[in-house]
Amino acid sequence: MRICPAATLRDGLLDVTVVTTISRVKLARLFPSVYSGRHVLRPEVLTFRCESVTVSAPDVAGYADGEFIAQLLVTCSAVRGAVRVLIPA
Repeated sequence: MRICPAATLRDGLLDVTVVTTISRVKLARLFPSVYSGRHVLRPEVLTFRCESVTVSAPDVAGYADGEFIAQLLVTCSAVRGAVRVLIPA
């Protein structure tokens, strides 16, 4: 799935994708386009690039890569150069 299709490892920024309030039917129609990354072309989908993001919602847990992190309020920050990743030339 290409949730943040424009994300790059080199810019030191977080890419955030947000789906605005939509019906379950509309979400079900939108979901298959996540595999190609074309969902970001829809008006209901907002994308942001930032150094830090805070997410809050009452009684909601935060997950990253499918792993529980904490109950929300969670702040995530990008730290340029903190991780080295090997990629093909």
